[in-house]
Amino acid sequence: MATGSPSDRSLTATTSIPNWRVLPYESDDDDTNEYFSGLGETKERLQDKYCDLFLVDAAFQMHQVPDGQSISPFNTALSSIAAYLQTKVFESNSDTIGLVFYGTNTTQNAMHAKSIYVKYDLDLPDINRILELKHMAKDSSVFESQIGSATDPYNYSDVYWVALSIFSKSAPRLARKRIFVITNQDLPTSTDALSLAATRSRISELESMYISVELFAIDKSDTDFFALNLFYNQIPEFWLGDDVDLTTIPSSDNFSELCNRILLKKFKQSIVFRVPFTLPGGFRIGVKGTYLVKAKNGQSVKHLEHSTMKQVDFQSILTCMTTGQLMIPDDLKLCYSFETEKVVFTNEEKCNIKSFGEPQLVLVGFMDVSDLKAKHNLQASVFITPDEKQYSGSSSLFSHLLKQMSNRNKLAICKLIARVNSVPRMIALLPQIQGVGFFGKELLSGFHGIYLPFGDDLRVRKYAPRFVPPELVDAASELLNHASNATIDFSLFNNPVIDRHNAYVEALALGQDCPRETLDATMPDEQEIHDTYGDFIQNFKSVCQVYNSQCNDNEPTTGIDIAKRTVTSTGSKQAKRSKLASKPMDVQNVEILASQGKLSTLSVLQLNQFLTTVKWDITSNRKADLISQVMTYLQSI
Repeated sequence: MATGSPSDRSLTATTSIPNWRVLPYESDDDDTNEYFSGLGETKERLQDKYCDLFLVDAAFQMHQVPDGQSISPFNTALSSIAAYLQTKVFESNSDTIGLVFYGTNTTQNAMHAKSIYVKYDLDLPDINRILELKHMAKDSSVFESQIGSATDPYNYSDVYWVALSIFSKSAPRLARKRIFVITNQDLPTSTDALSLAATRSRISELESMYISVELFAIDKSDTDFFALNLFYNQIPEFWLGDDVDLTTIPSSDNFSELCNRILLKKFKQSIVFRVPFTLPGGFRIGVKGTYLVKAKNGQSVKHLEHSTMKQVDFQSILTCMTTGQLMIPDDLKLCYSFETEKVVFTNEEKCNIKSFGEPQLVLVGFMDVSDLKAKHNLQASVFITPDEKQYSGSSSLFSHLLKQMSNRNKLAICKLIARVNSVPRMIALLPQIQGVGFFGKELLSGFHGIYLPFGDDLRVRKYAPRFVPPELVDAASELLNHASNATIDFSLFNNPVIDRHNAYVEALALGQDCPRETLDATMPDEQEIHDTYGDFIQNFKSVCQVYNSQCNDNEPTTGIDIAKRTVTSTGSKQAKRSKLASKPMDVQNVEILASQGKLSTLSVLQLNQFLTTVKWDITSNRKADLISQVMTYLQSI
């Protein structure tokens, strides 16, 4: 067994292990790391960069419009790629995308391979490419006049040879590289063993360089389906890509289906941490945490110089407040204020203070799943899966632990140090077994890492319980019981603010007269709510109105209320006096005001009226004397 040594040791087990694949490069995300030291930052930034190359079949069959359709598979592919480029413009300023047509009449590539046309090398997406692809997809004659479809046979393996040369020339070494093949030809070349071996050899070279190859297979028609078993199933490298879909794309709805599948490739798998999981006895396995849900932010604004329209870089200069001398980082120190003293220390000392050990996930204990409450979740959780890169055989033991915890309905409490110099956090590992979720979506096997609060984070609120009549509780329960049957799939709700922002930016960039219409799916359907729950809502509102009216009728009237009413009333001075005279103040209200020291809030007229009511001899009409006489009376009773 492995007890802390890396991947030269392995674990064995008899239990079934979920399909946890080891990807060549995965993007690291340090959003939860507040004090990341910055080591290896350049490598991680490059690993977060994607290089995508589209290989689109331009043969004659791709230009045939299926029965009952108005657009060919080739034009569908161009429209989908244009939409993909458009999303990349807003969501990533580092990813590069290329486009290659194969099966063309015109040849254009650095390797001089026949019937292969390199339309775009790997480069950042721009508006001109988007407009050109949309125009080519809309007008089929543009492609036919400029490039055309091949009539002579060509070597299919050369397509991947050209793709390899494009990546070797343009793609950074550490970037994630992907090839997307779009075709409706299930037999692109002859079925002889030599052609198949040549194609597989080329694709194996791509895989050895960590370039994944994924197939988007489009059916020719509703009756003529894409036969994967003729060629592509014999090349397993096609099914090793990231989030591979093993189904073909139906011709009846090829645009929306192809567009959706391509747009799904824009999401990056963000690695929050990659640490050893330390179990009792010093036993270790490798784990990694990824985001399943992450807040999406709009594109940041860049500043341009007005005359040249070049991007401006901001630089900070540190100067001494007293001497005006320029400062360098070595001249700076840090301090914390402790009462009136300043505690001074260096940056190295600060790192030592904040260092709580090496990055790792340490098991503390186990609890029942029922002990975990919704209020304990402080931030977006991470999904934890085994990492074979650190320790070989981690998947086997991880699967054992996951299965046993799920069977016993337990969760694990762990201490997490995500990176070097990051603060320790307590997290709960909630097991999830592979299956089908509530909305028919596949659930992955692993642990949900839920960040837990410390004792310092807890807040206690004081509240006074209030009596609520049973009628109001019954009305609210009836409404909620009928409304609880509704199901909401949050994946169908896009951020309306980001959508509207992107629509306006697109309109300005593409020269459109008005932005495209955006749908705010977060707005409730008032008509449907009224038709479904209108009676229950009206019943609840009527009960609330009756309850509020009863509360207002039962509230006692105090002298303060009378004073407010006197000030806000309208009419002549004589009318005010008569109104006050009709509602004399009683002894109880005056005693309350006297105990609170608020007799001065009463007017001279009110004090005079009270003394007259209790038949007290008034010796002076000054307010101070009247208050003194009222206090004397209250003490005498």
